[in-house]
Amino acid sequence: MGKNDLCPGCKAPVNQTHHIKCCTCKLQYDIASAGITEATFNLLSKQQKSSWACLSCRNKVPRTNNTNTPVRQMFIIDSKAISPSDNVTKRTRERREKTNGGGGVLIAINKSINSRQFKNYESDCEDLWVGLEIVANRKKEQLLICAVYLPPPVLKG
Repeated sequence: MGKNDLCPGCKAPVNQTHHIKCCTCKLQYDIASAGITEATFNLLSKQQKSSWACLSCRNKVPRTNNTNTPVRQMFIIDSKAISPSDNVTKRTRERREKTNGGGGVLIAINKSINSRQFKNYESDCEDLWVGLEIVANRKKEQLLICAVYLPPPVLKG
């Protein structure tokens, strides 16, 4: 069995009757890994199957003709675009060593939504908790959201 006989999605041998081939990278996927049900697969025409592109290849293609897309005014905070209609809550990384500084997490919530920071939920990790006051079924509810930074593993070299 060759390398091309394995599905790139699930790494299992490709079913020879129920698979689909990416028209760009030419890799063969099991229909389950391609996100296609058996019923949908059976309804696809030969042309539709031959023009199917995998998610990886679709993500590489830039979107086109977005000239009529409205753009909100943005401003920059620490090299990130934030709308002026947002309340920004930020937790900056504490400097423990001279070489370990900067960074942090940020949550931007539209000003039309009442929100507040919950510092008592914060831990020693780089986390930020914000409560949103929302109305659901004519009843005010509170929704907590959290942003957390998880650093990549440090490789010993």
